Formats: sequence, structure tokens, C-alpha cells
Amino acid sequence: MEYKGDDIMAITEKTVLFKGSKETENIKILQKAMKDQKYYKYDIDGKFLDETDKSVRAFQKAKGLVVDGRAGPITNKKLGILKISATAVDQKVLNLSYLGQPDMVTCGCVTANRLLANLGISVSIERLRTLMKTKPMSASSPGSTPENFKSGIIAAAKEKGKNINFLAVNLESLKQIKNYIDKGLALGLHGGTIACMDYKNYYGHYITIIGYDMAKNMVCILDSSRGKKWVSYACLKQFQERRGAVNALKIIYL
Repeated sequence: MEYKGDDIMAITEKTVLFKGSKETENIKILQKAMKDQKYYKYDIDGKFLDETDKSVRAFQKAKGLVVDGRAGPITNKKLGILKISATAVDQKVLNLSYLGQPDMVTCGCVTANRLLANLGISVSIERLRTLMKTKPMSASSPGSTPENFKSGIIAAAKEKGKNINFLAVNLESLKQIKNYIDKGLALGLHGGTIACMDYKNYYGHYITIIGYDMAKNMVCILDSSRGKKWVSYACLKQFQERRGAVNALKIIYL
């Protein structure tokens, strides 16, 4: 069934619905479409809870899509509820706020906090500091190692009753970043401070990627010690390579 008219005007390439989403009218459209296709048997109430999540996953599995419970452009298009704009989307920024780090070694904790917050999971910086085994500020503190980053963020989610999937991959292209952002996923990146990000000294650092501009070849980042800003993809790549980090891009999803 193809949906047309004003009832789907809000379902665009930028729409990503997932468990905990508050877009009531869009969720109702999603539920109605799944009900019409026999994947949803509950009330159309505009609430994205367990029943809707399970139904989306069932639909995705049946259609050979990535089964993540997130109704983004690909899933919505398969459902027939996606309004395609006249021009391709070449810029997008997730609605995720900036958070500063309390000291020199908690950039990893802040990045983990932002990635979790993007999934609707609230965990304090102090709790993440403990779970990620991040030592208090000192000249010899290593901050958050990639191994502790992974184990800590998974443990933090479990404490909140959530089982998350953790993916670590190499940074390959701006298109790669776009694909994740279009699914509503923020990205953590481990690298080394560099002049193009307004740093004079070198040390390991974590940042959060929340947006892209394909036309300008830029990304929007949350840098816990420098703020929310746009940087070139070339600068981002240098940031990653400066640390020599393998599988530096960190992605979590439910």
C-alpha cells in the first residue's frame, strides 16, 4: 500500500523513529502502515514502546533489512510512508546537545554519555568514569582506553536495563558517516588532538560526530573541550590518523 497526501507530509528522509521517540503523529502513521501490512496488531496510540519496536523488527526481518528497530528512510520507504523530497538531502545534524568534560581525562566518558543519550539512555559522567575505569586527572592518567570504552558503555546500558550492540570500525569516508547519521546514530571517534580542531598540544581524545554536509565535505562534531562545531572531513581523518587508531569509529545501537 502506498500512502499519499497530508497524512505523510512529516515522514521525510530525516525522520528516524525508535523506541522512546516522542513524535506521536509520525508514530501513528508508522503503526497504521504496519497494521495494514499485518505486522502490528495493537492500538494505534502514537507511542513507540515494546510492541511497536517488535513490529518494526519483524517487518525489517521479513523485508531483508537491517534489524535494529529504527524506522528510518529505508524502512519507511519499504512501508510506503516516506515522502521523497525534490532534492537529495545533503546535510543533516542530529538533535543532540553539547556537554563539556569536567577534567582532562573524561572526554571518553562524555562521548559515551552522548552516544547513550542519543538512544534515550541517561548515565552520569561519574558512573561512566567508574565503569570505564577512568582515573582522576593526573599527568600519568591514560584516560579511557578503547577496551574500557567498549566494556564501560555496554555495562552502563545494562545497568539501565538496555542491551546495546557495539560496533567499532575504521573511518573510511564521509558517505560512511552519512549512512550512520541518516539512521539516527551518533558516532564516537577516537583520535589525537590537532591544529585544525584548535589544539596546540597533542594527546589522545574522543569526540562525537552528529552531522554531515556533503556539499561542503564537512562534519558537525561535539568536542567536549571545544564545543559544538563544524570541521572538514579531511581534518577529521587527520584527527583519527594522528592517533594511529584502528577501528576508531564507535557506533552503538539497540
